[in-house]
Amino acid sequence: VKISPKLGYEIDKLTITADGEKLELKNNKFMMPSADVTINATFKLADYKITVDIKNCKITVPETAHYGDTVMYEIEVDYGYWVSQLSVEYSHNSREKQHFIMPAEDVTITGDILRISRSIRFENNEWREYIGDTVTLDIEPQTGYHVEFEAWNFMSGEIVEIVMVGETSFIMPDSDIEVSYSYVKGTPVTETAANAVNIY
Repeated sequence: VKISPKLGYEIDKLTITADGEKLELKNNKFMMPSADVTINATFKLADYKITVDIKNCKITVPETAHYGDTVMYEIEVDYGYWVSQLSVEYSHNSREKQHFIMPAEDVTITGDILRISRSIRFENNEWREYIGDTVTLDIEPQTGYHVEFEAWNFMSGEIVEIVMVGETSFIMPDSDIEVSYSYVKGTPVTETAANAVNIY
C-alpha cells in the first residue's frame, strides 16, 4: 500500500477492512483475503519544526507551523550586540525577513549577532572598545587622592555617565566618548554595573 498525501498533509488514520474485519498492515503490505477490500485514509495538516540556532539574542517564534502559514518572529538582541545577518534556511534557500511562509519541511533560523564597539578618545589617543567591557586607563595614582573621570559624547557634546569598577577602570557605555580626569582628595565611591544607568 502506497499513499501519497497532498503537500503539507500527513496520514492521520489508515484502516483496511474486508467484510467488516480489520486487516493487519505490516511494512505497507497486507495479506489479500478472499473478499473485497476497503482502504480508508484520513489526513491532517503536518506539523513542521522551527529551530533557532543563534546566540546572543532571544527569538520568539512558534515551535511548529503548518505548510502555508505566515510565521512571524520577534528578535530581542542582548545588550551590546546587533543583528548583522538573520535568515530562515530550508532546502538550501534563505530569506532575510522577520516573517516567512512555512514550507512543507522543517526550517532553521540562523544569523550572525555581533558585538558593538564604540570609540574612546583619551589624551590624544583614540581606539575602540566593546560595549560592556571593562576599560582600564593608564593613569598614575597619587597617595591620598582618587581619580574622577568626566566623559562626553564627542559627536554631540552630551555628558555620558560612566560606571566605575575600579580606581581607573569603568564599563564601556553605548556611546562614542572622550574622557578626561582629575585628582580629588579622599577615597573614591565605586559603583557596580548592576545598579548603574548609562545616559547617552
